[in-house]
Amino acid sequence: MNYEDRLRKLLSSILRLSESRLKPNGHIMDELGADSLQFLDYIRSVEKEFGLTLKGSDSDHFATLKKAAAFLEKQQIGTAAPQEAPAPVENAATVFQAGMWLDDQGLLHYPLEIGMPLTGRNNLGETAILKLIGDLRWRHVNFFSKVPSKLLCDDTGERLYATFFYVEANFSESAPLSSFRENDELHIVSSLKSSGGSVLDGYHWLFHGPMQNPPADPSAQGVPYFRTSNIFVKMLQGAQWLKKSKPCQPGMARIPQMEGAPDSAEMCRQADENNGFGPIPQDWLTLSEGPVEIFYDIVPDRDLNGAGLLYFANYPQILDIVEREVLQKKLPLPFEETTVDRRTVVRRQSAYLSNASQSDRLRIHVTVAAENPFIPLAGRPEKPEERSIHLWLNFVMWRCSDDRKMMVSTVRKVITDMTWGGTRVMKQLQTINPIVPA
Repeated sequence: MNYEDRLRKLLSSILRLSESRLKPNGHIMDELGADSLQFLDYIRSVEKEFGLTLKGSDSDHFATLKKAAAFLEKQQIGTAAPQEAPAPVENAATVFQAGMWLDDQGLLHYPLEIGMPLTGRNNLGETAILKLIGDLRWRHVNFFSKVPSKLLCDDTGERLYATFFYVEANFSESAPLSSFRENDELHIVSSLKSSGGSVLDGYHWLFHGPMQNPPADPSAQGVPYFRTSNIFVKMLQGAQWLKKSKPCQPGMARIPQMEGAPDSAEMCRQADENNGFGPIPQDWLTLSEGPVEIFYDIVPDRDLNGAGLLYFANYPQILDIVEREVLQKKLPLPFEETTVDRRTVVRRQSAYLSNASQSDRLRIHVTVAAENPFIPLAGRPEKPEERSIHLWLNFVMWRCSDDRKMMVSTVRKVITDMTWGGTRVMKQLQTINPIVPA
């Protein structure tokens, strides 16, 4: 089967037209009625069929079947059978950096001992581990693409950045983030998939002790993980204006492909629309009358990365800073410092919607709720003073320069090694919520 016949077969399936109606010189959009999404689907199908990566400017050669066939012949594209799967991982199970390797499934392994740089106020720090996970993502991409992150660019030669648009941390109440402590042996196993060449998604499972196999179900209970989703962008006007793009390096095609976009994109859209990843849990106590507004001044020497962007891993740190101010100073019944020091993440979902320049200021709305210790709950102690403290917090962040929304984050936390009986708050709960019995 020659080039033109193979292209006609692809196009017939996409447009749902018989092959006899697809003439060699018929313009795919003007004469055959393809819309822009169908044309993009056609280009992606061509890439998969012939095992190549096309530049954005190459799309002009695919306006007709005859032009496309001539282009492929000129490029000396082979006529081998179409690729049904990504190219196999090269040098599988070979260490490409000290202590790091890929297995034959394309999973990245990184064993380490938790040292002081990974700790925060309460054992393993969220921002610290996110910085490590972000670095592992770039190294994972580098192994497939054979191109360092600083050289990733689109077909115009402009530098691209794989910004994070969704991050999820998932632990358990019995083993939250702080259950990982200094000198603990940690084994991180990371997965990576691509959608359309411009979106990345994957999980980072955290195992205590020696290497284990990740669960068949990525979200299986009992295995703590971070999930991260990226999109490639270029800066048009610094951090204020970012535009989606696609790396031109052929090696990016080696990354295993997923069908369609990851569901994290839709979750972020809904979180943006609803200003949160879900309502306050039923029967929980709202600890303030509406969201508390806090302003935050960006600290360039702490908050920005080498590209001049607000570092994705520092967003949770910024939220923790304003959260501490709210919990200790802005609530009708504030918590003591010793209580706030012991809070740790059980689950967080964050949608990263935009970025900000270093001269900007952030406006953040914080909503706080707590599990009601006076309401009986299976698996919890009967006496309120013996119940552990569980918090629910929701954050919405805007940049002050143009009031553009930057982030939505919803988090569940627990106060470790402390109960309601050890705080001054429980005795005064009835003054702010009538649901609490006298």
